[in-house]
Amino acid sequence: MPLSKRLSAIAQLVIPGAGVADIGTDHAYLPIYLVEHGVVTHAIAGEVNQGPYLAAQETIQRASLQSSVSLRLGDGLTVLQPGEVETIVIAGMGATTMTDILNACPAVVQAAKRLVVQPMIGAALMRQWLAKHQWAICEEELIVEDDILYEIIAAEPGEMPAMNPLLYEIGPVLWRQKHPLLEYHMTQSIKQYKKIVENLKLSKTTEAAERCQRLVKKIEELEAWRTCL
Repeated sequence: MPLSKRLSAIAQLVIPGAGVADIGTDHAYLPIYLVEHGVVTHAIAGEVNQGPYLAAQETIQRASLQSSVSLRLGDGLTVLQPGEVETIVIAGMGATTMTDILNACPAVVQAAKRLVVQPMIGAALMRQWLAKHQWAICEEELIVEDDILYEIIAAEPGEMPAMNPLLYEIGPVLWRQKHPLLEYHMTQSIKQYKKIVENLKLSKTTEAAERCQRLVKKIEELEAWRTCL
């Protein structure tokens, strides 16, 4: 079963030879692919919504992988027991939702050996959560698919090295490795912040003015760093 570019990139970051859990699995394409290609021995596909759960059930049955891919209906990491899998994947959600999922089941998180996360928005918040909870970012990837830029982050237990706060926005591994899409990534961030600034200027509140100043400073820092690429 072929995967999208986004899911293919996520698959590359899963620890091989063990078990994986895909939380918010949708159609279960990722766990099915990982099992079919021998990347993992078994997979758990978690889904909270009935519709996607039934779709995943059909896909797993069609692939005849009921014995290798365990489909579970439940909220976030509640579908897992601590230590059931080595890699936990959470992809395609906002960072706030992801951190809520991780905070809800600390024992499950602490027993994992790797987290692979792909936030749709709020990657900086996701990186800050990882650092605060003793997860060190080991790999990062950027993928453009259907004109959408995706940030994928893999982390393992450990202390994050001290770094410039701006790297939570940029991505410490992306910056260190000078990823081919890094300039595009930074340019997109600058454009988004400039749009927010323009909207904030329409407000007359002190809070809006203060946030506007902070964003203008961040834009200037990102532009300065971009010149170093």
